[in-house]
Amino acid sequence: MLIRLIGTVAIVTPDGPVEVTAPKLAGVLAALASRPGVAVSQHELIDRVWGSNPPDSVFNVVYSYIARLRTLLKPLPQVRIDRASGSSYTLNLPDDQVDVHMVHSLVAEATELGDAGDPADALKLLRRASTLAHAPALIGVPGPWAKSFRDGVHRERLGLLTERFRLELELGNHSAVVEELSTVVDSEPAAEPLVAHLMLAYYRCGRPADALNRFELTRRWLRDELGASPSERLTALHRQILNHDPALDGVKPQSGTDHATPAQLPADATVFTGRGAELGDLSRLARSQNYTGLATVVGVGGVGKTALAVHWGHDHRDRFPGGQLYVNLRGFDNGDPITPVEALDRMLTALGHDGSTIPSNLDAAAEMFRSATSDSGTLVILDNAHGVAQVRPLLPGSGCFTIITSRNRLTGLSVRDGAHPIRLATLSEDQSAALLRRLLGRAGDEEIHRLARLCGNLPLALRIAAARIAEAPDDGVSGYCDQLQRDRLSSLAVDDDPESAIVDNLDLSLRGLDAQARNLFCRIGSLPGDDVAADLVRQVSSLSETDTDRALARLASGHLVEQPQQGRYRMHDLVRLYAGKRAHTELSVTERAALIDVFIDWHHDRAYQPVEDEEANIFAAAEALAEHPRLWRLILPLRNTINEGRSLDRVQRVVDTGLRLSRTTGDDLGVFRMTNMLSSIANREGDLDGAIRLGETAARLADSLGHREQTIASGNLGVFHRAAGNLRGAADRVAKAVDLALCNDNLVSPRVFVTTLVESLTSLGDPVTAREHLTRIETRLDGQMTDVDQVRFRIHTSTILIAEGRFWEAMTMVEEALELARGQANGYLTAQCLGQLSEVFYRFGWAESAQSVLLTELTSSQEAIEPPWNRRSSVITPRFWSTSVSINGLLSWWRPHCDPSCRRPSP
Repeated sequence: MLIRLIGTVAIVTPDGPVEVTAPKLAGVLAALASRPGVAVSQHELIDRVWGSNPPDSVFNVVYSYIARLRTLLKPLPQVRIDRASGSSYTLNLPDDQVDVHMVHSLVAEATELGDAGDPADALKLLRRASTLAHAPALIGVPGPWAKSFRDGVHRERLGLLTERFRLELELGNHSAVVEELSTVVDSEPAAEPLVAHLMLAYYRCGRPADALNRFELTRRWLRDELGASPSERLTALHRQILNHDPALDGVKPQSGTDHATPAQLPADATVFTGRGAELGDLSRLARSQNYTGLATVVGVGGVGKTALAVHWGHDHRDRFPGGQLYVNLRGFDNGDPITPVEALDRMLTALGHDGSTIPSNLDAAAEMFRSATSDSGTLVILDNAHGVAQVRPLLPGSGCFTIITSRNRLTGLSVRDGAHPIRLATLSEDQSAALLRRLLGRAGDEEIHRLARLCGNLPLALRIAAARIAEAPDDGVSGYCDQLQRDRLSSLAVDDDPESAIVDNLDLSLRGLDAQARNLFCRIGSLPGDDVAADLVRQVSSLSETDTDRALARLASGHLVEQPQQGRYRMHDLVRLYAGKRAHTELSVTERAALIDVFIDWHHDRAYQPVEDEEANIFAAAEALAEHPRLWRLILPLRNTINEGRSLDRVQRVVDTGLRLSRTTGDDLGVFRMTNMLSSIANREGDLDGAIRLGETAARLADSLGHREQTIASGNLGVFHRAAGNLRGAADRVAKAVDLALCNDNLVSPRVFVTTLVESLTSLGDPVTAREHLTRIETRLDGQMTDVDQVRFRIHTSTILIAEGRFWEAMTMVEEALELARGQANGYLTAQCLGQLSEVFYRFGWAESAQSVLLTELTSSQEAIEPPWNRRSSVITPRFWSTSVSINGLLSWWRPHCDPSCRRPSP
């Protein structure tokens, strides 16, 4: 399944589902995915997503949404959005790769099997369909079409559940499904066919009083809510139950065989929410392997591994004629782990073997277990395993299905035993809120979502929170949230069950680490921020690089750290709080202070590198270290954030703090750096007078500092003068900066300021001087020109050629730059080249040629000309903005004339 319309609209990539939370964007994807492989016209898309009141620019918005969806679909090369004839779009993928269509397909196949007299196999398909259809469709997508679609899916779900539970009862599974059916009826009190199934299930379970009580609850609900009475069918069933009609007895569940049939599963969770994808994975694996299969369910403590395995086991008991074996191996408990010999003894005893016949030798006992289970169709759940060595002797014979849960990854089982790993992450916030509502049965959306966030969407924490709120109902959800805000770790505990507390639960994970991994865990926990780069981990580690990487691998294997992307690590919110608490216990004050110094200096030394991965950490750390005397060194990398025009108010607040602390400590370099950043903020906000005033202050401060600071101050001041229209002041200031840089072997600053210098001089009508400066910079960079430099310097050369009236040569130069940019797959540079090319064409008066080039290339470059705060990019220069204006200005004239989808009737 690649597209999910049930629940929150999502694209299921190899790295996991990517939820499309923007309502209109989700609406466009849903409109296409509702009819995969069929062309959907722009007008139909607009009608479905915007209804009768679309914005004036709706065609351009649709175009941009299609481009964004194509970007989101890039991890799925088999899925494409193609432009069909006219102004239509087609989402090309098979029907059964969209969940709603997969449900239709499963129901249709189940119907055929049922008609052919195979209710057992039909039921399996309906169970799978029920798992997929677990929630309302298009959650968060507004509009009449979405509501109609949602209502249709809901009606189909009720029909699916009605047929599924009919077959469950027909096959004698009333005991297995009665609680699940009760939950369904609670949420659908008007669905009388389901109510009838529940009453019959209660009766067959020997609970006629519950059946009669359910009828009375339904009768009252229909009367109070709808002013109606129960149907004749439900009333007749009620009479049959009152009379103990033998016709209601139905099929008896199959009982024992000649040998013992174990049924050792613990009780299923009374409330189980979400995990549809993981349950589906287990079902597919069990079906594809014809029982013989092995799955490992791994994740951090408290994430719900046991609950998932046990819930799936209960839901599929009927497909395992050999019964269900369950052993808690206590790999992460306060007591000693269960030995393999002891676990085998328990399972063989459950299979009917006399204890005296079970070998004490591990290999012999393992052989006996494999023989006893061979081709038996037994489900084996080995819960809470510590490691591979503990579980490998416990694997059953062929023809069985085994699920192993562990906090460790158990990679060896995947390598040698063909285990299918299922990594269990925390719930989504919506799933957490749904679980809390079912546990609490009350509270509003806002406070429920706040509670979910404070619990880190960790199932154990959510259940602890629900239990604590139930103990003190007067405080309510809001009061408990306030308590959590003050101290989350202490509040997430249950007085009479210490093993259910978050701290105790994590203590068990930490206890399984060696000294090196434990120390590294505490060191990472002492750092502020949400995640951490691997290079920074190595800097704060007390170990060699090799030993640090090994310790990191151990932490990742135990799910105490996660690796969301290559070279970065993070901890779950509650694990991070716990790690910080352990750091205060196991590291001295001096050690923790030294780690913070390393953290600050590491960020300072990366001030001229892209900041996207670290930006959130810097903001969080700046708040945590708000009075640290060296704060300015931490926040210096936010200069890149300023250049990209993002979060300027937030940056200004931390820069003001850094400036205050630098003045207090007499740190002249810090005062200069913060003043310079404030001038850049003023420039980005359009306050050119303020930018120039602060820039001049920074220049005066730089006079007593080194040439590097003088270069930065002079160059930035030149940029501000250029923006204010003072071309001569700009050229003089930037020329001084370039001279200072080149005289001191600084080859970075000339790259930054050359655009302003060339454009200022050519605008002044002095292309000769501009060429002299450009040639001098190119000469110094000889042999050190990057691929990006090659493109940009060709653009600068073309600017000079345009100023000299040499348009043919300028066009040749831009075409070379464009070819290089395309070869680098650099959309940002491609957009720059297109802007320059449009300028050359404009000088020639070739509007049609410009139209052809831009509209052809714009499809692949659309992302590059979005506002920079909507994407990751390199430093934004003034040339970028002129490029964007050029392209969008041309398109505003060309599109209505050339693109049929954008035409409007003449006034």
